[in-house]
Amino acid sequence: MARATLEVPRHFSLASTVRSHGYYQTSPFSWEDGGLGRIDHVGSSVYPVRIYEQDGLTVEVIGCRRVPAAYVARVRRMLQLDRSLTELYRALNQHKRLAWVKTHGYGRILRSGDLFEDIGKAICGTNVQWTQAVKMANRICTLGDSCKAGPTFPTPEQVTEAGEGWLREHARTGYRAQAIVKFAQAIVDGEFELELLDTTATQLSGDEVRKELKRVPGVGPATARYLAGFLGHFDKPSVDSLVIDFAQRSKLVKNVTPAAIESYYDRRFGSWAGLVCWLDVWAF
Repeated sequence: MARATLEVPRHFSLASTVRSHGYYQTSPFSWEDGGLGRIDHVGSSVYPVRIYEQDGLTVEVIGCRRVPAAYVARVRRMLQLDRSLTELYRALNQHKRLAWVKTHGYGRILRSGDLFEDIGKAICGTNVQWTQAVKMANRICTLGDSCKAGPTFPTPEQVTEAGEGWLREHARTGYRAQAIVKFAQAIVDGEFELELLDTTATQLSGDEVRKELKRVPGVGPATARYLAGFLGHFDKPSVDSLVIDFAQRSKLVKNVTPAAIESYYDRRFGSWAGLVCWLDVWAF
């Protein structure tokens, strides 16, 4: 077993980061006894991975001789360890009802292994209950390379090889199958450079990132806002039926409409509007 220890930012909480986003419920992730599990490619092979807090953050790769630097970077990205939340916490100082965010180490959102997985799971989550989205994502995950502990998330090549028919019949993705396969094929054909978008997103404006994301089949305005947050752009809330229900029940917003919700968060939180809206809904 190989281990690596990672330094974490002040106020970081693994539990708060992981459980502030439902991706931890989807394969190849697992969450048990305060540790985040994942089946993943580490180097050229697939291994079970466990991440837990101990003297910082410990990453264990079971059956591997060492944890490559590239995988350490992958974990840092999944947990957004290099994202500064100083400005967020400063913006929340004036709002006592949100003091729990800093106190309990919230503000970072769990990401998947790469942007293809992030987007694929987001497409599964469009116009459907979350429990159904989880089932879709977990069935798609069976296409990936595997070890004895289970499969990792498939590559675009594996998704295109399986095809739209398999996604409809076996993953039960419905109309989303066409979008997912088109997206995977576009990556295979070099039409989308996801790694480049992932690494340069912070140098772009939020509007530029969302415009690029909306090029993806199956990604509309709300999903683009949702995904842009993974890439460091939380300036626009992703307003869906869940957010509207929250706004109505919480009574934070008068005369609830998507525009009124967006205005409420934009006036108070500016570039953090989308993240604060996310945390409000999650806490509620």
